[in-house]
Amino acid sequence: MSTKISTTVNEGSSCRLSFTLTDFDDVAVTVITTATMTLKDRDTGNTINERTDVDVSGDFDGSGNFSRVLTAADNVIVNTDAKEEVHIATFEITSGDYSYKESVVFNVVNLKFVN
Repeated sequence: MSTKISTTVNEGSSCRLSFTLTDFDDVAVTVITTATMTLKDRDTGNTINERTDVDVSGDFDGSGNFSRVLTAADNVIVNTDAKEEVHIATFEITSGDYSYKESVVFNVVNLKFVN
């Protein structure tokens, strides 16, 4: 399941990604065994800022809540001719015997097109 963030991020700006990981019964997953994040540009498939399989298990609290700041270097424009582009943060998470693969999708605005 993908989560689409309804706001946009200006290129070169920091932003916070946050969500609550829930299981099949919609109960918060409180024990995280492993968690990695990969950040890519949707259209090119290029990895952004070398964010491939970054360990983010420490960004979960004991209640299933995730929070991580993406830096200015994480929110760069890949295609300089695009007014806006879509970036995808994909998470692979294990909790005991269960595995989850989730994505957060958000837009990055190319400021050279902003008046």
